[in-house]
Amino acid sequence: LVDANSSVDVQFIAGAVAGGAVGAGGSVGVGLFSGETKAYAVGSDLDATRDITVTADSTEESLSIITTGSVGAGAFAGAVSVIDSSSTTRAYIGAFSATNSTVTAGRDVNVEASNTTQINQDPNTSDSTIFVTGTAAVGGIGAGAAVDVILVKNLTDAHIGNGTIVSAVRDVNVTATTDRDIDSTVVAFAGGLTAGVSGAVSVISVGAVMDSEGHGEASPAQGSINDAFGSSVDGIGSNPDDPVSGSASTAGDASTVTTTITTAGTASSTKAYIGDNATITAGSGGGSGDISVTATDNLDIDTAIGSIAVGISAGIGGAVSIVNIGGSTEAFVGNNTTLSATDDITIK
Repeated sequence: LVDANSSVDVQFIAGAVAGGAVGAGGSVGVGLFSGETKAYAVGSDLDATRDITVTADSTEESLSIITTGSVGAGAFAGAVSVIDSSSTTRAYIGAFSATNSTVTAGRDVNVEASNTTQINQDPNTSDSTIFVTGTAAVGGIGAGAAVDVILVKNLTDAHIGNGTIVSAVRDVNVTATTDRDIDSTVVAFAGGLTAGVSGAVSVISVGAVMDSEGHGEASPAQGSINDAFGSSVDGIGSNPDDPVSGSASTAGDASTVTTTITTAGTASSTKAYIGDNATITAGSGGGSGDISVTATDNLDIDTAIGSIAVGISAGIGGAVSIVNIGGSTEAFVGNNTTLSATDDITIK
């Protein structure tokens, strides 16, 4: 068994309240997930009386509650939440330099990669739980804006590489699975004696880079992100005799944080494949043996937005929700590869 797994579970809770002749408050939460989880055997001769399994599994879970309240003759409030997940999960058997791998199993050969991304899902209850990005501004003039941006561009890859020789008494399975479950709830309220202006924006981009429409709606959040990470965190000093202090100082340095809402980037994919010039045999002992190459991508998105503006002279409220879905799901076998099975060969 060659096994790699990672699990990230993060909760973002940020709030701000401002009051005065002019009340201005803002809250920003940013989560970046860009790790790599990899299990592999390369240039190897593997021989087992039972199963040979190479598996990589990654899980990213994040919950965010970002709120802002402001009260004053002029009240301005903003809340911004950004989650950017671009992790990579790979499991493979392949070559090292010019040396190909040879794999012989007394039962099954399994190459499996899986990624699970859950955003604003409560794993501890089956009840409906709301994790919200919200803002409220009340004053002579009230202006409130809430923006939730979720970008998910994960890569999941399971494969048997070029020139690899695999023989199994039973089955050979190559499986890549991606599961994504995303919720976005955005609420904005503004009330003013003279005027109330509010806006709620939810932008979700899964699998593909953000399109121009989504970028146009999300780009106002960039200013808030720049302000939040525009300088080092005050009050954290670096004591050379205290490693905790040094780590905190480094973590608080703005130069270590880069978050840009952009249309650039690489689209995600879920891939299961066998490469070129490989030889794969299932049922080598004469019994039942299948070859399966399977790629699966499951996606569930829920979005809810609301905007309320109240003013004696004018009340202006707007709510925008944009969902952009792309990427690819692929299962294939390369050129000049030989597949031999006593039962079924499945590529899907």
